[in-house]
Amino acid sequence: FRADWNNYYLEAEATLNVPLVLLGDYTVKGQVLVLPIVGNGKCNLTFDNFVAKLTAKGHEITKGKEKYMEIDKFTFDLETSKLRVFLGNLFNGDKALGNNMNVFLNENWQEILKELKPAISKAFGEAFRSIGNSVFSRIPLNQIAPK
Repeated sequence: FRADWNNYYLEAEATLNVPLVLLGDYTVKGQVLVLPIVGNGKCNLTFDNFVAKLTAKGHEITKGKEKYMEIDKFTFDLETSKLRVFLGNLFNGDKALGNNMNVFLNENWQEILKELKPAISKAFGEAFRSIGNSVFSRIPLNQIAPK
């Protein structure tokens, strides 16, 4: 963790030694690499040896007599040694096509990650910016980083 409170800049790196599992719902219609893909249902993205590099850049705001930090930009860059993907209910529930697509996705996880990374990074960056601003809007800077 590194903080430059004078320039309202923070950076950190987080490493998980256990798999990070993201479960949710998905909807997809388009192409993945060269193959058509369509489906909606449950998904599971599992990241092994997940590393996130986080940076926050903000500015000072004043509320009453207190000074606070507000985050303008939060970047979230991720790395993983392996991504495992499962998309349920692909191709209107066609098990054979769905199973083959999941095998294809997992055999080509590095290319899939390249395609997904910008959307994942943006979603996590926005979520962390919002969380950070919730915290920093309640705690004055002089309590976080006394001079």
